[in-house]
Amino acid sequence: MSTRLEDIIRYCDMRMAEEPSIRMYYEEETEEETEEETERNYNKLVAMIKELKMEREIMIFIDKISNKTINKWNKCEMTALSWACYEKMSEVAIKLINRMSNEAINKWDFYGKTSLYYACVHKMDKIAIKLIERMSREAINKSTVNGYTALYWAQLNKMTEVEQFIKKHL
Repeated sequence: MSTRLEDIIRYCDMRMAEEPSIRMYYEEETEEETEEETERNYNKLVAMIKELKMEREIMIFIDKISNKTINKWNKCEMTALSWACYEKMSEVAIKLINRMSNEAINKWDFYGKTSLYYACVHKMDKIAIKLIERMSREAINKSTVNGYTALYWAQLNKMTEVEQFIKKHL
């Protein structure tokens, strides 16, 4: 493991040890998660997806965090699901989709890219179909600032079933 990855893991473990409120939240889910805890957990989840790319650990962490954290997006409007699709993490994406609100699933980022867009760019057929089943027409057909859509990428990547599914839902 690289030094950078070790540092991230050590940091995450250290933060968990330092923050009794987070430890208590994981042990007892009776208390409402604070905005600060949501922010911290969202940032940790995204860091794990972007930097660690260790699906097993991420899946365990997802089981421990609130739906509030799962449905959060950052200043660039990216959800953890968008990051999971961007990083080609299918199992993480499925787990997130199953817990996300429709509002969060339909979210697009600063550039107009949805989770569906990223799934189509990275040829994630199964994820794309699961997303289309839950997305609004507007989000399915959303074009990026450069004019590209999920349909464009599905066609370019010869994702025939996804292409047909998108056309059916437009």
